[in-house]
Amino acid sequence: HLHLELKVVAKDMHRVKVRQLVVAKVPGTSQEWKGGVHLLGQSVDMAKKTARVHVHFDEVPELALGTFLFAEIQTDRRTVMAVPEQAVVRTGEQAFVFAKNGEGFRKIESALGESDKCQLGVNPPQLKPSLSLGLSGAY
Repeated sequence: HLHLELKVVAKDMHRVKVRQLVVAKVPGTSQEWKGGVHLLGQSVDMAKKTARVHVHFDEVPELALGTFLFAEIQTDRRTVMAVPEQAVVRTGEQAFVFAKNGEGFRKIESALGESDKCQLGVNPPQLKPSLSLGLSGAY
């Protein structure tokens, strides 16, 4: 059967567990295949600082043997407040988002969390899902 062999940066291996969801796709395409972590490698390639992760697909994709895939392992399942990256304005060590306030916007300082490509976790207590945020042109 067809499976996927991933190389994961060794310092991130502590976050990878058996049965975690993996989403893979061929670069430049939008088709995705889902699977799960089946086996964790027990050794680290010291030259590349990577370890192997063996993945089984939920449905067997029609791919040629040796096809290169990009894959993401979903390691954490937490609910966080996230905003588009372009909604955050950084000034030195501080970060801000701008929330709609009547006809204008008010500046809200925010602690930043992890980024997921285009979304960034934020942690200001006064930020609510119902607020409208400025996405660009804040300054």
